[in-house]
Amino acid sequence: MKEKEKLIIDVAMKLFAEKGFDATSIQEIVNEAGISKGAFYLYFKSKDALLIEIFKYFYHKRKQKIEEIGKRNLSPREKLTEYLVCNYTEISKYKEFLIMQTREQALPINESLAELIHKMYVETTQFYKLSLMDIYGKQIEPFIGDLIIILHGIFQSYMHWTLFQKKKIDYYKLATFILQRMDDLVKGLLKNGKEAIVPFEELDQGFLHINQLTKKLHKKDLLHQIRKIKKQYSHSSDLYITLDVLESEISNEKPRIPVIQGMLSNLKDIEDTLPLQRQIKKYFHLKEK
Repeated sequence: MKEKEKLIIDVAMKLFAEKGFDATSIQEIVNEAGISKGAFYLYFKSKDALLIEIFKYFYHKRKQKIEEIGKRNLSPREKLTEYLVCNYTEISKYKEFLIMQTREQALPINESLAELIHKMYVETTQFYKLSLMDIYGKQIEPFIGDLIIILHGIFQSYMHWTLFQKKKIDYYKLATFILQRMDDLVKGLLKNGKEAIVPFEELDQGFLHINQLTKKLHKKDLLHQIRKIKKQYSHSSDLYITLDVLESEISNEKPRIPVIQGMLSNLKDIEDTLPLQRQIKKYFHLKEK
């Protein structure tokens, strides 16, 4: 990654974390980075493209650290512990940015990103399988699919909890606790002798495939969202009128872009409408300022 590209990513992450994705303009990013808009567009086609590259940056940085763990002389249990700690530590470094993403759901899913998300899912699943088999042996093989789902769910739930904690968290203590609960689960499954629910080979069927992740946005989806929000703001005449004009214009066979842009500017400070604004901009290919 080139130095200027990394600078733009660092500055954007800082601003997105402070102001939110929708509230941050490309102009603000280039001003903070001390570069021109032309320099920005040399590396990123749009603000959405920048956000996708930030996600990819996270992925490659995390993967590099996990590969380093694999090179160390660790027992299977120690390796899984370090894996969990590494993930939680990396997440904590970008807590404010990830909270923004959780709140705004700003990440635009295209085919390239969908493939990366699926790749991460497959890599995580394979790592969990190898780790759990190494720790507990072949006796857990009939339950490996269920154990992976449970471990993944526990990890994700604690991840969301850690994002909103202000106190310092001991990630080694947390990882140890999670593995102790896996000990309990394995012991219970083997003792109980009940049939497994999810065979390992069916795990990938539970993941959204690329064509589902990249579902095309339709005008009817926008209109549905507008009508839904209109009900929430029926008490506010100005906002209701703005949404009503927006609905009417988008319904037209040939919507007038300046009218849509004008109505969006009226909504720019209304947080509840940010996802809708983003979808409208994406549908009509409206550039960020």
